[in-house]
Amino acid sequence: MQITRNERTVSKISRNYLGVPIFLIGSVVAALPRLVYGMEQSMHGMPMRCYATANAEIAIGTAIFLFGALYFFSKSAKIRLTASVLAIGAAVLALTFPLGVTGLCGDTHMTCHILTLPALFVSASLITLFSGIGIALSVRNLRNEGGGSRSTYM
Repeated sequence: MQITRNERTVSKISRNYLGVPIFLIGSVVAALPRLVYGMEQSMHGMPMRCYATANAEIAIGTAIFLFGALYFFSKSAKIRLTASVLAIGAAVLALTFPLGVTGLCGDTHMTCHILTLPALFVSASLITLFSGIGIALSVRNLRNEGGGSRSTYM
């Protein structure tokens, strides 16, 4: 199947713009716990577990932001594929911290349970969706270039 030059240009433009929602959602993941919902370091002298989770989410959100930026600015389908896979891994990691590693506060009526956790679920789902589309586009591009059927290293 022949792809015309105009189709390639449109495909390249739309393919790279997929990184925009990934890095925007990554910045939301980094900002949500601390800036929007105001996680506290301690309450009544007790350290809050959600504070440690918020610190982890800042690091994970920053990584997702960087993976989205890498996807957006990359010209290589292999790099875009790698950035998409890493973004999905970071989205899973973003949910792992509040659900198990550091946890959230014991009271289910706290802000971290009511607002932050659902927002992280939605954010991780959207990152997974956009990154999955990025994986599909990158694999298709690699196959069209003839590099998808065999393993090549730089």
